[in-house]
Amino acid sequence: MLISKNARQAWVWLINYFPVKTNICGFRSALILVPFLTFLVIEAKAAQVVDIAPSPMDGVNIEAVETYPSFREHGLGLGLGIYPFNPYYMGLLVNGSYLYNFSSAAAWEIVNVNYAYSIQNDLTTELADRYSVNPKRITRLNFLVSTTGHFTILNGKFVLLKEHIRYFRTAAIAGLGMAMTNEVSSIAPQIGLRFEVRTGEGFSWALDVRDTIAISTTTNYLTFTSGINIGL
Repeated sequence: MLISKNARQAWVWLINYFPVKTNICGFRSALILVPFLTFLVIEAKAAQVVDIAPSPMDGVNIEAVETYPSFREHGLGLGLGIYPFNPYYMGLLVNGSYLYNFSSAAAWEIVNVNYAYSIQNDLTTELADRYSVNPKRITRLNFLVSTTGHFTILNGKFVLLKEHIRYFRTAAIAGLGMAMTNEVSSIAPQIGLRFEVRTGEGFSWALDVRDTIAISTTTNYLTFTSGINIGL
């Protein structure tokens, strides 16, 4: 431990002026020595050489930083999905999209199209059998068309089956489109989330959850689609 010049002078002064000869004198001297000993400790600490280490991040010292690989600039998407929340029918979706990546943080989905094929639920038959009610006309979804912005809120990587490193990103979706049924077409804002996993060079899998709100009918079309994206 290093002791500064001031600390050494204090030690010499204490030895010369406070000799401990009796128990009483020793006790009094001990009381007087307390502030001086404190001063010596502070001086010794100040004289120590501090070794400055690299600052940790989240408790871990960073040794290397890996660059997150960007998705290709253009992307073509194909997929299948469902619209499950109509009481009269189940909508099966065929999806296609074209995406332009500005950067790893933002992208513009220039067009996204869903064609809906309706499969009738048992509710219509049940209403006719039990209550003699037969809906004459049921509004069915035909198309959802939108253009949206994608804003990355999370990206990273994980290990699949202890062998394969896979990169992923999660993006918030917001935009505007059209909801077209067998009766009416309406302007429809759209919001949602996309979870995308890159499995190869220019190839990824995506899962979309989107809520499209038809303004004229105030109808929500909550859809789930999954498919592939091919980088061009």
